[in-house]
Amino acid sequence: MAGSIVRMLRILAVAVAFLASTLPAQPAGKSQWIWGHWAEGKDRPGNESCLFRATFELGKGPQSATLRLSCDNRFEAWINGQRIGAGDSWQRGARFDVRARLREGKNVVAIRARNDSGPAGLIAWLQAQVPGSGRVRIESGASWKTAKDATPDWTKTDFDDSGWRAAKAFGLMGTAPWGRVGFGAPQAPARPQDFAPLPGFLVQEVASGVGSLINLCLDDRGRPIVSVERGAVLRLLDNDGDGKYESHETFCSLVKSCQGLLYSRGGLYAVGAGPKGTGLYRIEESSRNEARLIGGFSGGMGEHGPHAVIEGPDDRLYIVIGNHTKMKAKWSERSPLKIYYEGHLVDRYLDPRGHARNIKVPGGVVLSIDREGKDWQVVAGGFRNAFDIAFNRHGQLFAYDSDMEWDIGQPWYRPTRLYHVVPGADFGWRTGSAKWSEIYPDALPPAIDCGRGSPTGIVLYDGKTFPKRFQGTILGADWAQGRILAFHLEADGATYRGRTEVLLSGRPLNVTDLIVERSGGLLFTCGGRGTRGGVYRLSYSGEVAEMPIRPRPRLRRFDDASPLEEIAEALGSEDRFTRYLAAREVERRPGVRPDVEGPLASSELLLALTRRGDDPLPVGLLTVMLADAPTPAIRNNILRCLELAVMKARAVDPAVGEAVLHLFPSSDRAANRELALLLGRMAPKGAVGELLDQLEKEKSGLEQIHLAYCLRLLKAGWTRSDKARIFRWVVKAETWSGGASFPGYVKYLRTDFEKLLSDDDRAAMKELLAIKPGAGRVHLAAGAPMRDFNRTLDFLRNSLGTERRSIHEGARVFQESCALCHKLGAHGMGAVGPEITTASARYTLEDLLTTVVDPSREISDQYRALDVFTKDDDIFTGLPVSETEKALVLMQGTGEKVEIPVAQIDSRRFAKTSGMPEGLLNALSLEEIADLFYYVRKGESETPPKQSVWRPLFNGKDLDGWDGKPGLWKVENGTIVGEMKGGATNTFLISEETFGDFVVQYEMLLEEGNSGLQFRSQRLPNHIMSGYQSDAGAQFWGSLHEEKGRGMLSQAPKVNWGPAFDRFGWNHFVVECQGDRIRITMNGIPTVVLRDSKSLEGLFGFQLHAGRRTAVRLRNVMIRRP
Repeated sequence: MAGSIVRMLRILAVAVAFLASTLPAQPAGKSQWIWGHWAEGKDRPGNESCLFRATFELGKGPQSATLRLSCDNRFEAWINGQRIGAGDSWQRGARFDVRARLREGKNVVAIRARNDSGPAGLIAWLQAQVPGSGRVRIESGASWKTAKDATPDWTKTDFDDSGWRAAKAFGLMGTAPWGRVGFGAPQAPARPQDFAPLPGFLVQEVASGVGSLINLCLDDRGRPIVSVERGAVLRLLDNDGDGKYESHETFCSLVKSCQGLLYSRGGLYAVGAGPKGTGLYRIEESSRNEARLIGGFSGGMGEHGPHAVIEGPDDRLYIVIGNHTKMKAKWSERSPLKIYYEGHLVDRYLDPRGHARNIKVPGGVVLSIDREGKDWQVVAGGFRNAFDIAFNRHGQLFAYDSDMEWDIGQPWYRPTRLYHVVPGADFGWRTGSAKWSEIYPDALPPAIDCGRGSPTGIVLYDGKTFPKRFQGTILGADWAQGRILAFHLEADGATYRGRTEVLLSGRPLNVTDLIVERSGGLLFTCGGRGTRGGVYRLSYSGEVAEMPIRPRPRLRRFDDASPLEEIAEALGSEDRFTRYLAAREVERRPGVRPDVEGPLASSELLLALTRRGDDPLPVGLLTVMLADAPTPAIRNNILRCLELAVMKARAVDPAVGEAVLHLFPSSDRAANRELALLLGRMAPKGAVGELLDQLEKEKSGLEQIHLAYCLRLLKAGWTRSDKARIFRWVVKAETWSGGASFPGYVKYLRTDFEKLLSDDDRAAMKELLAIKPGAGRVHLAAGAPMRDFNRTLDFLRNSLGTERRSIHEGARVFQESCALCHKLGAHGMGAVGPEITTASARYTLEDLLTTVVDPSREISDQYRALDVFTKDDDIFTGLPVSETEKALVLMQGTGEKVEIPVAQIDSRRFAKTSGMPEGLLNALSLEEIADLFYYVRKGESETPPKQSVWRPLFNGKDLDGWDGKPGLWKVENGTIVGEMKGGATNTFLISEETFGDFVVQYEMLLEEGNSGLQFRSQRLPNHIMSGYQSDAGAQFWGSLHEEKGRGMLSQAPKVNWGPAFDRFGWNHFVVECQGDRIRITMNGIPTVVLRDSKSLEGLFGFQLHAGRRTAVRLRNVMIRRP
């Protein structure tokens, strides 16, 4: 009996925990977003503080009480004078159990809030269950009192707040720009058993219980020094020499919330909040109770504030700061970054949710300062919010910059990036829609696009105990995706190009900073945004060989002593970085004009002189030069000169716009975007029709949005038919998925286009205008429709660096799909298509995908197909393979060769379409596509395996091998379709085969309800299952649930998977099981990494959840061995 009771209590405890973690939070009710009484609007100055008080009476001490609150940007909260916690993420609100803090009689909630910049607000509600009174709610609103300055005891109950004034209320939960905020349970701490290291690597926890950690360095004895979030700087101590840190001491409590730590020359440099405000401080080892300010920064220690400090090879300090802060010191005249400007041709769209609306150039910057803080040089700018920087073995500087995930789905979205930071570089981040194109010659491109993430610390791995390929690489931490990346870089002219590899992943792996120990191990900290922290060591146990230093890039530096002849020569270099640095040197020398030779050097000089402030060439002449540009580099230079000249011009001759219209559209996608912007700015006659035609031809949603962005600038030249065409497109675009700001940006477009409509237009288009956003969506056709460009690109960006990529599988896909026409290394025929061994050096990932998805967009004359017309009225189209006096041989799009007797040929002409067929990717799974691109971008030929490692779990014709309740499941055009209405219990389509270790992938379109994949599960009567489930639906997408068991085992935060989620389309899943390790990935985003050994084998099953209606479609269900 006792054992049964204990088991029952355990079951009840699990059930309670499950309900607490999965049920939605209590609704906000009438709680409002509020700020200080002085606030005239939501946008407030940076670093503004506001104090709040709310007093209330309770008849008795409560049985339970919870306080939920969210603050843009950070808060600290007290109840009855006792501190209960803090937070700094308004997207993910905080929740506190405050029952023990409340008492019978008078109580007070006191909150100190601070805004970094932009929108400021706080929303809160306290809910208590009080005996005799029932549920009591205290909700933020105008009844709360506010003040600017703190006075003694202001957090306590008996404080006299009669001089405080009523809060300014902005609106209920859901009010823009904040929308709805989640209040989930606190994140569990990272555990080594939940990490997924590469083979041979081991993770150990070496320190715990020290708080949420956000920064890390080593002192001169190799002891870790860590920064506690919103807390002091600690030094960790290994008392027994076992490599673990059992205790700690306070190194400095004067400087807190440090996001940059550097121990050097007997003391610590710390970037944090100190006695004299936010700044760079020096704390000597011999006097740790003193902190000397070297230089200050505006704003507070926010997520977009000042960050890392490191030593440079020139003995100076280097600091990187985010785009919401500025240094207070004087900008040195010796700063490499001299000239900067917004540089966007048209009026931009600002973020609809209010982010960074007031942030101007140069955005985030890298600073170089002397150790006394007397000389502050700005090295480079145009970053969004790089958290850390690092020098490689060549002494070259790199920064790992963040993305703006709200922009996903927009043409101005930029993934996280690794930049090679050369002096004077501008990397082109601008707020809102004004981010610079990678083809702008007055900016520099990234070394690597790294996909979605939240970059934190980076470090050079200069140890010798990791495998050879990691020695000398830069390692980067990604907080949001829970991974540590290795950036494998190779010299490419004056700069580097490379690829990423996932060194370590986990869920959670809230990694914040990295440092290499003297022993060669990698220490890393976890924490941030109030999550549980710790310190971990990654080590390698296998045999290693030392990696020689890789070849150095041919980077040329210029200074005041550089001869003009040398600068003139560099302006004509084929290397973009060399030209860039030479042009910046010209700009630093007023009145100087080097004598240059050749069109490339001339166009580069022309741009430098335009940037310097010299009078630009007439726009008409620039248009003529643009039409005659012989190479992309020269075209880009002249195109940018034209844009800068148009920006400065008060008026532009209409003939110039007409000339630009004749150049549109261009076969180059990036150049086409700039031409469209020029047409939007100059508005020549006929531009509306040309832009609309191109919009309707475009396969890429990103390009369609860009063209609509340019069309909204045209106020004249619209027919009613044109207006109907653009509104049909708007209705379609409103069904697309993207980041949090995507709907707002599309709404901007709708609003601008509505301004074009007359009353007669509105009457004629009444039905079209009445379609509400999202209501015009059309379900995707069953089966395997054309791969969506945007979704495929996002998947590739997020998954190319993962450890499950297979070069051998990529070689197989290449052999089957590409080798008949192309050659890569030693494999492939290459008879009729270009060799692609070095494709990664010529194409960005987006460009490479474009050539496959839209092969007719730009066709080289060398590979242009022929249309051959015979005397028998037959037409053959294909790439010419050979021709003799007797016969012409064509390679058709099917891969088949056809021989045409020359005597039978009536005529021939170049085809308007590529001989490469469209839709090559449609028959491939996303995993196969990713392996193919991984193989091609690596550029090293491999012998392909004889057959695919993947095998289908579904034959595409019927449900053979599966068993489901009759009438609920069917096969339709190669797709599994399941639908249940009013089901009382969950039901499953169950596999007949049992599986243990595996990697399974599938694509799911969930029209309504909840579904998921059961794996390693057991069958129960009546088509019911128990066991692990990869969940799908509502807030549970990508989570791990145990059906008929422990409930939710790991719920993936929506803030991570939301930007990659397609609400109305197909979502791609990969579930990996090996031993007790389980990993779930959705749309390339890791959502679960977990160890659990309850079941190591079992059945698969797809779920139809009980309820009003569940409808799901499934395709590309495939499995392979891990």
